[in-house]
Amino acid sequence: MSPVTPKKNATSNVSSVSAKVDVLLSQISQNKDEMSTKLNSVLTELQIIKKSQTFLSSKYDFIEKKLLSTEQELKTIKKENILLKEEMKQMKKDIEESKNEINALEQYGRRDCLEIKGVPHTDNECTDEIVIAVAKRLNITLKKEDISVSHRLGYVHNKEQNTHTAPIIAKFTSRKIRDKMFTNRSKLFKARVSEADAHQPQIYINESLTKANKKMFYQCLQFKRQNGFKFIWTRNGVILLKKNETSATIAIHNAADMMKNAVQQKFFIPRAFTSRGQHTLRYKCTRVWNDLPHKITNEKNGLAAFKRNLKVFFVTSYSKQQSK
Repeated sequence: MSPVTPKKNATSNVSSVSAKVDVLLSQISQNKDEMSTKLNSVLTELQIIKKSQTFLSSKYDFIEKKLLSTEQELKTIKKENILLKEEMKQMKKDIEESKNEINALEQYGRRDCLEIKGVPHTDNECTDEIVIAVAKRLNITLKKEDISVSHRLGYVHNKEQNTHTAPIIAKFTSRKIRDKMFTNRSKLFKARVSEADAHQPQIYINESLTKANKKMFYQCLQFKRQNGFKFIWTRNGVILLKKNETSATIAIHNAADMMKNAVQQKFFIPRAFTSRGQHTLRYKCTRVWNDLPHKITNEKNGLAAFKRNLKVFFVTSYSKQQSK
């Protein structure tokens, strides 16, 4: 066997390497095509993402502008709401003042009137004569000319006694006569139409109050009983309260006066009534009353609702102080 020459071996190696190179080039070309396809796909996806981002960005800008616009509208609405609340508050205040003024005018129109209660109704009665008879019991000489007009108020039936005891209202031609009748009303203490019949209703003389003042008088009467007041009466349509013979007289002109007095009696009555204690009491009451919310001091549903709301307010305020 003849030996292989170096030239033949070199040719054989070159051919082998060339074949491998061709295979590698083929694979590279194939991989290049695949990479190119994938790259194109990625570029396409990137373009889609870019378009989506542009769309989202525009939407975001739109939403941001909308939010800013909405926030501005909300601020405007809040300002308008605050103004409306202030206007409503002022309107309520004006309405309340108008009611008080109308009530005061109506009460002033009753300045020459008195109401007589406890006189049973009889057939064909003359109320002027009844008023004159009551005046006689007060040692006052009264003539028909002194009475401008008199009549029964409504129709009240006493089922127990089977009598009609609607009060009689009388308007006098002179304020002096009216005041004299009212000043001497205490002489009717336990007086009845028939002194022999203890079952007859007692006779009373009261000032003629407006509907609003009658309601307030009833509330003050409840307050008197609940807070240990001894005296309640009216003078020229103003309700007056007195704790005892030595205490100061409290004038109640409206519901706020009664509520304010309720705060004083309920929470700040000192045990020792020294001059310093009274000064401190007035200071504390005024300060606390001024700090109360408007909705509490202007409670329209009566003294019980006022006290309930006031208790809730104090308990809530105390809880907030304890939590700090």
